[in-house]
Amino acid sequence: MLLAYGGAFASLFRPYVGLLVYVCFAVIKPEALWEFSLPRWHYSRIIAIALLLGWVIHGCGNWKFGKATPVVAALLGFWLWLVVSANFALESNVAWYHVEQLSKTFLPVLVGITLIDSVAQLRQLAWVIVVSQGYLAYEFNLRYYDGFFVAKEFSHGGLDNNGTAITMVTCVGLAFFLGLHADRWWKKAVAFLAAALMAHVVLFSESRGGMLALLISGIMTFLLIPKGIKHFLAFGAAVAVFCVLPELTSGSGSPRPPRRRRRIPPP
Repeated sequence: MLLAYGGAFASLFRPYVGLLVYVCFAVIKPEALWEFSLPRWHYSRIIAIALLLGWVIHGCGNWKFGKATPVVAALLGFWLWLVVSANFALESNVAWYHVEQLSKTFLPVLVGITLIDSVAQLRQLAWVIVVSQGYLAYEFNLRYYDGFFVAKEFSHGGLDNNGTAITMVTCVGLAFFLGLHADRWWKKAVAFLAAALMAHVVLFSESRGGMLALLISGIMTFLLIPKGIKHFLAFGAAVAVFCVLPELTSGSGSPRPPRRRRRIPPP
């Protein structure tokens, strides 16, 4: 709650701070992650309203997109047409529900591309995404080793095991490259640990699509890394960890039925 209301207050003066908090909440989904301990409030909505208000107060950012102008214009046109179409829909409640769901993604993206004006800010956003997703992966690993993770029945913030696996895959490569180019050893440790935790979630999620996507991400990572000795060593270490993860997955997880004890006849 402190992060929600503190982030909302800071958004009025520095909208970029509110954007980082909103992205963090969009990843971890605090209402779903701590549903038994947090009061039922719309934490992301509080941040979103303050973020949009602060963004408008400060002039709606910079709208010079350069070569990205056609893409942004297409997204904006699609969103505006969605809003107009909702006014004429027969099932207005259903139409406005979809407008609301898409707006939760589109409006923060629009705010972000108008506010981010440096590589440093882009790197900060990447770290927020990786740390948030890594923490979520840590929580899921705890559930798995405690025996409370059942892949077919899993759900978090509206995502099943397949959707969760895909979100993890999209961040594994980002975490690896952040660790590869980090300027501090502890940053490297955080990024690589987050990547390992996320990869492990993909494995025990039992999502075939997620595992295939993880394999493709590994191939693309090899093609994109700089061709140096230290980079090859880092990639080799990542592959070694990935090869060990299935052993960790097969040894724990959902509770298994107790084994039958062999009855030994009396002498």
